[in-house]
Amino acid sequence: GEDTSEMSATLVGLSMDVGMIGLPMFIISKGKKYRYFFFLLFLLSILVTTHLLNRTGLVVLMLCLVGIIGWRSRKTPTLFLKSAIVLLVLFLFLQYTGILSSELFQYYSERNDDISTMGHRSFRWAYALSQLFIKPIGWAENGEIYYVHNMWLDVARVSGIVPFLLLTSFTISGFIKAFRYIRRTENLLSYLLLGLNIAFFASCFVEPIYGGTHFLLYCMLWGFQSTLYLKSDKLIV
Repeated sequence: GEDTSEMSATLVGLSMDVGMIGLPMFIISKGKKYRYFFFLLFLLSILVTTHLLNRTGLVVLMLCLVGIIGWRSRKTPTLFLKSAIVLLVLFLFLQYTGILSSELFQYYSERNDDISTMGHRSFRWAYALSQLFIKPIGWAENGEIYYVHNMWLDVARVSGIVPFLLLTSFTISGFIKAFRYIRRTENLLSYLLLGLNIAFFASCFVEPIYGGTHFLLYCMLWGFQSTLYLKSDKLIV
């Protein structure tokens, strides 16, 4: 029979968001096998992202470029210029070949009518922040499903302010360890971890993540990074 099952564009887009780290990693990596892998990862991700009209993925791309390239530029100042050239060449190639059609740009333009409210998310965030102090133990009642489209506030909605603060502290700690690990090792893995932190944070900030696989993967990233960070500390000491 005909398979009528459909996968949510949001769920597909989330996995593609992480792939956006491929472009900045392609730019900073030196080994050919790594460069080919990262470029292929990015190319597949950007094609799926743009055709799903997933604006979050494009934001993740820009944040990863600024974060990874910006931090790496401390030692290689020309990386920003190199990144801009790579982006321009890639964009012109995709447009010239017709992979990114004019209709696609029109669809994005139509969707940007609600950009001032972040796709109507700002109202949900404002409401959640007010409830956070009015109902500090959570405000999800009678099994009501009301996604805030923000992982931290969704956790607060279900569990209250204490888990919200703990999750916020884990997030901040994740970024601090990522930057410190770069200072300690300055290898490709350290920049990859920074990119993963940026990608997961950006997508979790605007999408209904809580309770899904993306949330679990974010937690696994924190655990892996903490273990790696502790091992690097022992090696240095």
